[in-house]
Amino acid sequence: MRWTRGPRSQDLEDRRGESIGRGTGRRVGGGIGLGGAVILLVLSLLFGQNFFALLEDGGGLVPAP
Repeated sequence: MRWTRGPRSQDLEDRRGESIGRGTGRRVGGGIGLGGAVILLVLSLLFGQNFFALLEDGGGLVPAP
């Protein structure tokens, strides 16, 4: 099937630049979901590190113990 130029559809919405979150534009937990939060919790408990800090803005380096 080949694409042919035709009239522009009025059913097209340009949503570039819109946030994908609900309400405020930021999903809780950075959008990792419940399963991802459980994995981060288990990793945090096993290794004694706060793996939830990876979700925060900036993502700076973690200081050595």
